[in-house]
Amino acid sequence: MKKISLLIIFLAACSHALAEEIRFSGVINIDSKKSFSGKRVIFLPGTKLFLNRELEETLFFNNCQIYMEGTAEEPIIVEGVGEEEPQEDKNLFHVEDSKLTIKHAIFKNGSWHLHIHNSNTLIENSFFEKSFGAVRFSGKDVTIRRNIFKENKIAIRFIKADPVIQNNIFMKNDVAIFLREGVDSVDISLNAFINNRYDLYGGFFQEKDVNIYKNYFLSEPRFFDRRKDDSLNFQINNLESLATFPDWH
Repeated sequence: MKKISLLIIFLAACSHALAEEIRFSGVINIDSKKSFSGKRVIFLPGTKLFLNRELEETLFFNNCQIYMEGTAEEPIIVEGVGEEEPQEDKNLFHVEDSKLTIKHAIFKNGSWHLHIHNSNTLIENSFFEKSFGAVRFSGKDVTIRRNIFKENKIAIRFIKADPVIQNNIFMKNDVAIFLREGVDSVDISLNAFINNRYDLYGGFFQEKDVNIYKNYFLSEPRFFDRRKDDSLNFQINNLESLATFPDWH
């Protein structure tokens, strides 16, 4: 039985490694939904994507390996375009059961830029601005660090997840972090919260208190929890605030 199990694992690994590779580069306009399944998808540095934000979802990925890795000199740019204003129920990227790596990317004018379920996700050194929402997700293994979220209705929203959210700047968002339900041991630390309407906002189905550590707040922290609405069952506890902007060196 052990040999058979090892053979199955080996074949599965080989199948994953040999996934068809698709590369995006240059200036790309996408006006209709595109779906990818079981693919290795690479967005090269300097790629510019103009995606129709009027669609329910523009790019859909299932069981893919997605690498969106720009550089500081050649970031990847993703911009939502269309006649409608950004909408809550629409997504530029919808990612299911995949591996997603995003580095040095600029996202702007979207509906929801990233809608992610059950995917191993790393988002770092990227910029999200002037959209309905930047990142929404559920599932484990999500790390969001060293990004800037500016002037979004919701910067990050998650449900039934315990992500790592570190070293980010949240500035002038309606809601910086919206944790909806089933959050147990989230790591929210070493972030800077500047002039958001709400820094953290909890959903009505969250049951457990949430602790955050060593974050910087330009002004008094703004939380939506049972101290704001006594029908809620949880409290957001701000432990050991930083007196000055975080040192990320």
